[in-house]
Amino acid sequence: MDGMKVSIVKHRVSEKRYYVTSSISQHASMAEVRILDCLDHPCLPKLYDVFVDDSNYIHLVKSLCAGGFVC
Repeated sequence: MDGMKVSIVKHRVSEKRYYVTSSISQHASMAEVRILDCLDHPCLPKLYDVFVDDSNYIHLVKSLCAGGFVC
């Protein structure tokens, strides 16, 4: 692993929960962005946002798939 971190976050206004993967490896993360951007399937997380912070970590905000079985 390249120091990937996974967090569950909650939107301040809507209170909807998302999960965020954070990684220093922008190359691998951008490959994931390209793949998720092309896919639209109910069993895969939806990519909502991508941003890079001041520490050069890339953060991918995705829909939270909590509980239950995967299709």
